[in-house]
Amino acid sequence: MVSLASYQRWIDDLSSPDVSIRHKAKVRLLAQGSGVIEPLMAAMRSEVEPKSWRAAEVLAVLGDERCLDLMRRGLESTNPMLGLAAVQFMQQRGASTIDLLCRALPACLPIVQVRVIALLEQLHAQQAVEPLLTLLHKAESGTLRYTIIQCLGVLGDPQAIRLISTFRDDPDHHVRQRVTVALERLGAYTPALASVASAKSALRIT
Repeated sequence: MVSLASYQRWIDDLSSPDVSIRHKAKVRLLAQGSGVIEPLMAAMRSEVEPKSWRAAEVLAVLGDERCLDLMRRGLESTNPMLGLAAVQFMQQRGASTIDLLCRALPACLPIVQVRVIALLEQLHAQQAVEPLLTLLHKAESGTLRYTIIQCLGVLGDPQAIRLISTFRDDPDHHVRQRVTVALERLGAYTPALASVASAKSALRIT
């Protein structure tokens, strides 16, 4: 039986500047399964960096239900590494986390929001449509806008058409491309709209 002292040593090794030591520690911790969950959770709560988020990364792979509330708070962390580890954990847990992801979405850092939205798209989370529309109204970065628009197109809810259409002339060409694809998926991209978009694109080039 592995001692608690060994767990703590391996957890401390997650912060080593030596990549090989960190890798060996992670492998050893993952091999312990459920027995190492509580010490890892304590390390994640400690907010000692980088141990905290590296412990979170191990917990994310293990996907133990005991971590659910801690990972929920991790989603809203001001530390992007904790937030990203929390998204990975939610991915392990699957569709059961959709409501939690939707509630956390407005409070996440933008880089974490992008990952959350990608996961909601992967999970075909219809209940995410309203939170996504609300977030799209306020989205400042082109990356966030086009990620939301793409997800809404995949989810296929026609209530998204009106808002998505307002981004046809977005200054970010990635956003404009996602608008076209999303409206096509939603059955709302007509030849007339295509002509207008093409003309405006030509004006930008000239």
